[in-house]
Amino acid sequence: MLNKVRAAEKDAVKIRPFWQKKFAKYSHDDQAVPAELPFKASHVVGPLLSEGPMMVDSLPLADVRDICTTNDGAVWFGGPNGLIRYAPSEYRLDQVQYFSAGRYLRDNNVLALLPDGENGVWVRTSEGVSHIWYEKMSMDEKSDHYSKIVKERHRRHNFIADCIFEVPEDPTSKSHTYSADNDGLWTAMYAASACYEYAVTGSKDALERAVHATEGVLSLVDIVPIKGYLARSYVTRDERLPSDGFWLPTEDGKMLWKSDTSSDELVGHFLIYLLAHEFLPDENLRARIRTAAANIMDYIISNGYYLHDVTGKPTLW
Repeated sequence: MLNKVRAAEKDAVKIRPFWQKKFAKYSHDDQAVPAELPFKASHVVGPLLSEGPMMVDSLPLADVRDICTTNDGAVWFGGPNGLIRYAPSEYRLDQVQYFSAGRYLRDNNVLALLPDGENGVWVRTSEGVSHIWYEKMSMDEKSDHYSKIVKERHRRHNFIADCIFEVPEDPTSKSHTYSADNDGLWTAMYAASACYEYAVTGSKDALERAVHATEGVLSLVDIVPIKGYLARSYVTRDERLPSDGFWLPTEDGKMLWKSDTSSDELVGHFLIYLLAHEFLPDENLRARIRTAAANIMDYIISNGYYLHDVTGKPTLW
């Protein structure tokens, strides 16, 4: 299959670069903020009417304080409930975009707008200023961007894990990962993408990422004392133990693993079993995959086609 995938590369669909949202946040007195950005809109727009050429009745923002147009023809609306970009010439799903606090804005109370002279806008809210703009990015560039973030922030053991910033909404602050119910599933999805990348490009980096993530998925089988069962996640004794769920010690007592594994986790495991077995060259890893898959299926079949927990009863999900 690997040779067929690489042979088909010449016929692959070439995806053109797409516009990607970029943003930066500032304090009100930051020198980067244009002096032309007012602290309050010079006019009050009021509620949007459902009549008129822009058909603004379909926008998810009724009360508007300020409106501006950027050089790409998009119209921006700001009000007490956030910011909207309306661009009827865009692809249907991109015609209306909503921006809110927690990511793009300091808070949702938009006071004034200022076009940046290109395709972006400066937004003043009660708590600060945001600059939102668009840059074209190829799929390769986007992949590299997110791969870098994953390597920097989302590695826990061989899992792809959630992380949290010490300073909320500040990606420059220190971050730490933590255990979650779907560590296996998310890691399997990541491993699958790396397997596909390796199959097409032969990239050594993609191979390394695929192997590490697949090892992470297999570790959830290896850590459980019940043959054919698998953990949701695990933590070492020096990691913080989450307060939720059903945690059990390993036989050596060095780690704790989370039980009550769900069927959707199994789907992720078997997806990466297939792809890693088909595309990755390590025969020892492939043998481990075959053993894990056989043991899990034997365990399910022997329990009447149910996935049983350590209690001897079917898992909740």
